[in-house]
Amino acid sequence: LAYIQSFEVGNLKALSKMTQLPLVQLIEASGAPYDLASHGDPRTYADLITPAGLAEIATYAQAIGPNKLLIIPRTGDSKLGEPTALVANAHAHGLLVHAWTFRAENAFLPLNLHQGLAPSALGNLQEELIAYLRMGMDGFFTDQADLGFRARDAFFQIRSSPSR
Repeated sequence: LAYIQSFEVGNLKALSKMTQLPLVQLIEASGAPYDLASHGDPRTYADLITPAGLAEIATYAQAIGPNKLLIIPRTGDSKLGEPTALVANAHAHGLLVHAWTFRAENAFLPLNLHQGLAPSALGNLQEELIAYLRMGMDGFFTDQADLGFRARDAFFQIRSSPSR
């Protein structure tokens, strides 16, 4: 299945009338969509993830693709923090959630998932992905597809375990 995704709003609205392919509204952790800002529209990405913003997205897209930190922010000591309500709110509007970008290098992982000291060393991406999948995330972007598949499979095994 192919998805069309964009950080801008207008092109996705136009495409929603031209294609049957599912559309994904990408969402940065800060700032505003270029097309909105360039036309003087004051809405930011933060506005797009409010209940009203998600309701509007649901009129033209099938999913949101938020920066992963909008789902589980980091604490001051760079560990996974308390999850937000974004996944539940998006699902309440019928939107799938495909977060981005999950990377295995220590430099991109929460501190408690590092393995070794080198920023380029591979840490425990599987544990990070499982934490997000537990929150109900429907899909994800990763730079290491093989590790992403393993994490997804491990999550499904945990979820189907009789002790859960």
